[in-house]
Amino acid sequence: MSKVEVREVSVYYEGFLAVDRVSFSLPQGKHLAIIGPSGCGKTTLLKAVAGLMPYEGEILRPEGPVGYMPQKGVLLPWFFVLKNLEIPLLIRGYSSKKAKERIYPLLEQFGLKGFENNYPKVLSGGMYQRASLLRTLLTDSKLLLLDEPFGAVDALNRRKLWLYLEEMRLKFYFSTIMVTHDVEEAVFLSDIVVIMHDYPGKVQEIVNVDIPHPRTIDTLKDQTFISTAEFVLSQIINENS
Repeated sequence: MSKVEVREVSVYYEGFLAVDRVSFSLPQGKHLAIIGPSGCGKTTLLKAVAGLMPYEGEILRPEGPVGYMPQKGVLLPWFFVLKNLEIPLLIRGYSSKKAKERIYPLLEQFGLKGFENNYPKVLSGGMYQRASLLRTLLTDSKLLLLDEPFGAVDALNRRKLWLYLEEMRLKFYFSTIMVTHDVEEAVFLSDIVVIMHDYPGKVQEIVNVDIPHPRTIDTLKDQTFISTAEFVLSQIINENS
Protein backbone atom coordinates (compact mmCIF):
# COMPACT_ATOMS: atom_id res chain seq x y z
CA MET A 1 0.00 0.00 0.00
CA SER A 2 1.79 3.16 -1.19
CA LYS A 3 -1.03 5.70 -0.99
CA VAL A 4 -3.28 6.96 1.77
CA GLU A 5 -6.97 6.06 1.68
CA VAL A 6 -9.41 7.51 4.21
CA ARG A 7 -12.84 5.91 3.76
CA GLU A 8 -15.95 7.01 5.61
CA VAL A 9 -13.97 7.79 8.76
CA SER A 10 -15.78 9.02 11.86
CA VAL A 11 -14.07 9.89 15.13
CA TYR A 12 -15.65 10.40 18.55
CA TYR A 13 -13.88 12.62 21.07
CA GLU A 14 -14.97 12.38 24.71
CA GLY A 15 -18.27 10.92 23.60
CA PHE A 16 -19.04 13.56 20.96
CA LEU A 17 -18.91 13.09 17.19
CA ALA A 18 -15.92 15.20 16.10
CA VAL A 19 -15.36 13.88 12.55
CA ASP A 20 -18.26 12.61 10.48
CA ARG A 21 -17.71 10.17 7.57
CA VAL A 22 -14.70 11.83 5.96
CA SER A 23 -13.19 10.30 2.82
CA PHE A 24 -10.22 11.24 0.64
CA SER A 25 -7.38 9.61 -1.28
CA LEU A 26 -3.74 10.71 -1.50
CA PRO A 27 -1.33 9.08 -4.01
CA GLN A 28 2.26 8.45 -2.93
CA GLY A 29 4.48 11.49 -3.39
CA LYS A 30 1.53 13.90 -3.36
CA HIS A 31 0.54 16.41 -0.70
CA LEU A 32 -2.75 17.23 0.97
CA ALA A 33 -3.82 20.08 3.23
CA ILE A 34 -6.80 20.00 5.57
CA ILE A 35 -8.26 23.45 6.20
CA GLY A 36 -11.38 24.76 7.88
CA PRO A 37 -12.62 26.69 10.91
CA SER A 38 -11.44 25.97 14.45
CA GLY A 39 -13.30 23.09 16.02
CA CYS A 40 -14.07 21.26 12.77
CA GLY A 41 -12.00 18.20 13.70
CA LYS A 42 -8.85 18.75 11.62
CA THR A 43 -6.39 17.74 14.34
CA THR A 44 -8.62 14.88 15.47
CA LEU A 45 -8.69 13.52 11.93
CA LEU A 46 -4.91 13.83 11.61
CA LYS A 47 -4.44 11.91 14.86
CA ALA A 48 -6.71 9.16 13.54
CA VAL A 49 -4.60 8.90 10.37
CA ALA A 50 -1.50 8.69 12.60
CA GLY A 51 -3.07 5.81 14.53
CA LEU A 52 -3.26 7.84 17.75
CA MET A 53 -7.07 7.83 18.09
CA PRO A 54 -9.72 5.14 17.61
CA TYR A 55 -12.04 5.65 14.66
CA GLU A 56 -14.81 4.08 12.64
CA GLY A 57 -14.33 3.44 8.93
CA GLU A 58 -11.10 2.53 7.16
CA ILE A 59 -7.67 4.18 6.93
CA LEU A 60 -4.98 2.67 4.71
CA ARG A 61 -1.47 4.12 4.67
CA PRO A 62 2.04 3.14 3.53
CA GLU A 63 3.87 0.47 5.48
CA GLY A 64 6.55 1.56 7.90
CA PRO A 65 6.82 4.44 10.37
CA VAL A 66 4.78 7.61 10.03
CA GLY A 67 6.37 10.96 10.87
CA TYR A 68 4.02 13.00 13.07
CA MET A 69 4.52 16.60 14.20
CA PRO A 70 1.85 17.75 16.66
CA GLN A 71 0.61 21.32 16.94
CA LYS A 72 2.91 21.97 19.87
CA GLY A 73 6.38 20.52 19.47
CA VAL A 74 7.46 17.73 21.75
CA LEU A 75 11.19 18.31 22.05
CA LEU A 76 12.54 16.60 25.15
CA PRO A 77 13.40 19.41 27.60
CA TRP A 78 16.30 17.55 29.23
CA PHE A 79 18.20 17.14 25.93
CA PHE A 80 20.05 19.79 23.95
CA VAL A 81 18.53 20.67 20.57
CA LEU A 82 21.17 18.58 18.77
CA LYS A 83 20.41 15.47 20.82
CA ASN A 84 16.68 15.97 20.13
CA LEU A 85 17.42 16.06 16.41
CA GLU A 86 19.57 12.93 16.63
CA ILE A 87 16.77 10.80 18.13
CA PRO A 88 15.04 9.59 14.91
CA LEU A 89 18.43 8.79 13.35
CA LEU A 90 19.76 6.94 16.41
CA ILE A 91 16.58 4.87 16.54
CA ARG A 92 17.27 3.74 12.97
CA GLY A 93 20.81 2.67 13.77
CA TYR A 94 22.91 5.73 12.92
CA SER A 95 25.98 6.27 15.06
CA SER A 96 26.03 9.58 16.91
CA LYS A 97 28.85 10.72 14.59
CA LYS A 98 26.89 9.88 11.42
CA ALA A 99 23.76 11.51 12.83
CA LYS A 100 25.64 14.75 13.51
CA GLU A 101 27.09 14.68 9.98
CA ARG A 102 23.57 14.54 8.61
CA ILE A 103 22.20 17.24 10.92
CA TYR A 104 24.89 19.93 10.93
CA PRO A 105 24.42 21.04 7.27
CA LEU A 106 20.71 21.56 7.97
CA LEU A 107 21.03 23.74 11.06
CA GLU A 108 21.66 26.99 9.19
CA GLN A 109 18.89 26.26 6.68
CA PHE A 110 16.44 25.94 9.57
CA GLY A 111 17.76 28.97 11.46
CA LEU A 112 19.13 26.84 14.29
CA LYS A 113 22.88 27.26 13.84
CA GLY A 114 24.47 28.35 17.11
CA PHE A 115 21.58 26.94 19.17
CA GLU A 116 22.32 23.23 18.76
CA ASN A 117 23.90 23.02 22.22
CA ASN A 118 21.07 24.84 24.01
CA TYR A 119 18.06 23.37 25.75
CA PRO A 120 14.69 23.77 23.99
CA LYS A 121 13.45 26.18 26.67
CA VAL A 122 15.75 28.94 25.37
CA LEU A 123 14.33 28.78 21.83
CA SER A 124 11.75 31.25 20.58
CA GLY A 125 8.40 29.82 19.56
CA GLY A 126 9.36 29.93 15.89
CA MET A 127 12.73 28.28 16.48
CA TYR A 128 11.08 25.56 18.54
CA GLN A 129 8.70 24.83 15.65
CA ARG A 130 11.55 24.74 13.15
CA ALA A 131 13.47 22.28 15.30
CA SER A 132 10.34 20.12 15.65
CA LEU A 133 9.82 20.13 11.88
CA LEU A 134 13.43 19.21 11.20
CA ARG A 135 13.24 16.31 13.63
CA THR A 136 10.10 15.07 11.87
CA LEU A 137 11.80 15.29 8.46
CA LEU A 138 14.72 13.27 9.82
CA THR A 139 12.43 10.26 10.37
CA ASP A 140 12.70 9.69 6.58
CA SER A 141 9.12 8.37 6.60
CA LYS A 142 7.09 7.91 3.42
CA LEU A 143 4.25 9.84 5.08
CA LEU A 144 4.58 12.96 7.24
CA LEU A 145 1.62 14.26 9.22
CA LEU A 146 2.08 17.93 10.12
CA ASP A 147 -0.30 19.78 12.44
CA GLU A 148 0.11 23.56 11.95
CA PRO A 149 3.87 23.13 11.42
CA PHE A 150 4.49 26.84 10.76
CA GLY A 151 1.90 28.35 13.08
CA ALA A 152 4.45 29.98 15.39
CA VAL A 153 6.89 31.03 12.64
CA ASP A 154 7.05 34.62 11.38
CA ALA A 155 5.93 35.31 7.81
CA LEU A 156 9.42 35.61 6.29
CA ASN A 157 10.78 32.41 7.81
CA ARG A 158 7.51 30.61 7.14
CA ARG A 159 7.93 31.09 3.40
CA LYS A 160 11.56 30.01 3.57
CA LEU A 161 10.41 26.79 5.23
CA TRP A 162 7.74 26.27 2.57
CA LEU A 163 10.51 26.29 -0.04
CA TYR A 164 12.71 23.96 1.98
CA LEU A 165 9.87 21.50 2.55
CA GLU A 166 9.15 21.58 -1.19
CA GLU A 167 12.83 20.83 -1.92
CA MET A 168 12.89 17.92 0.55
CA ARG A 169 9.68 16.42 -0.82
CA LEU A 170 10.99 16.43 -4.38
CA LYS A 171 14.29 14.89 -3.27
CA PHE A 172 12.93 12.11 -1.04
CA TYR A 173 9.44 11.56 -2.54
CA PHE A 174 7.43 11.40 0.66
CA SER A 175 3.79 12.40 1.04
CA THR A 176 2.44 14.96 3.48
CA ILE A 177 -0.91 15.56 5.11
CA MET A 178 -0.90 18.96 6.78
CA VAL A 179 -3.43 20.79 8.94
CA THR A 180 -3.34 24.57 8.52
CA HIS A 181 -5.45 27.70 8.93
CA ASP A 182 -3.46 29.56 6.26
CA VAL A 183 -5.10 29.46 2.81
CA GLU A 184 -1.94 30.48 0.92
CA GLU A 185 0.05 27.84 2.79
CA ALA A 186 -2.54 25.17 2.02
CA VAL A 187 -2.51 25.92 -1.72
CA PHE A 188 1.26 26.45 -2.03
CA LEU A 189 2.20 23.22 -0.27
CA SER A 190 -0.53 20.91 -1.54
CA ASP A 191 -1.81 19.05 -4.56
CA ILE A 192 -5.16 18.51 -2.84
CA VAL A 193 -6.96 20.78 -0.38
CA VAL A 194 -9.68 19.24 1.79
CA ILE A 195 -12.03 21.95 3.12
CA MET A 196 -13.94 20.87 6.21
CA HIS A 197 -17.23 22.07 7.68
CA ASP A 198 -17.66 23.31 11.20
CA TYR A 199 -18.47 20.85 14.03
CA PRO A 200 -18.94 17.96 13.52
CA GLY A 201 -16.24 17.90 10.86
CA LYS A 202 -17.36 16.87 7.38
CA VAL A 203 -15.81 17.37 3.97
CA GLN A 204 -17.27 20.46 2.38
CA GLU A 205 -15.13 20.47 -0.76
CA ILE A 206 -12.04 18.77 -2.19
CA VAL A 207 -9.99 21.08 -4.41
CA ASN A 208 -7.26 19.87 -6.77
CA VAL A 209 -4.34 22.30 -7.04
CA ASP A 210 -3.21 22.27 -10.66
CA ILE A 211 0.20 23.92 -10.21
CA PRO A 212 3.37 22.11 -11.30
CA HIS A 213 6.31 21.32 -9.03
CA PRO A 214 8.79 22.56 -8.06
CA ARG A 215 7.01 25.56 -6.63
CA THR A 216 9.02 28.70 -6.02
CA ILE A 217 8.45 32.14 -4.55
CA ASP A 218 7.20 33.16 -8.02
CA THR A 219 4.37 30.64 -7.63
CA LEU A 220 2.73 33.12 -5.25
CA LYS A 221 2.26 35.49 -8.23
CA ASP A 222 0.95 32.79 -10.58
CA GLN A 223 -2.64 33.38 -11.66
CA THR A 224 -3.61 29.75 -11.06
CA PHE A 225 -2.27 29.99 -7.52
CA ILE A 226 -4.13 33.26 -6.87
CA SER A 227 -7.43 32.01 -8.27
CA THR A 228 -7.20 28.69 -6.40
CA ALA A 229 -6.46 30.45 -3.11
CA GLU A 230 -9.38 32.83 -3.69
CA PHE A 231 -11.70 29.89 -4.38
CA VAL A 232 -10.63 28.03 -1.23
CA LEU A 233 -11.07 31.18 0.86
CA SER A 234 -14.52 31.83 -0.63
CA GLN A 235 -15.66 28.31 0.26
CA ILE A 236 -14.53 28.74 3.88
CA ILE A 237 -16.13 32.19 4.19
CA ASN A 238 -19.40 31.12 2.57
CA GLU A 239 -19.71 28.11 4.85
CA ASN A 240 -19.29 30.30 7.97
CA SER A 241 -21.23 33.38 6.87
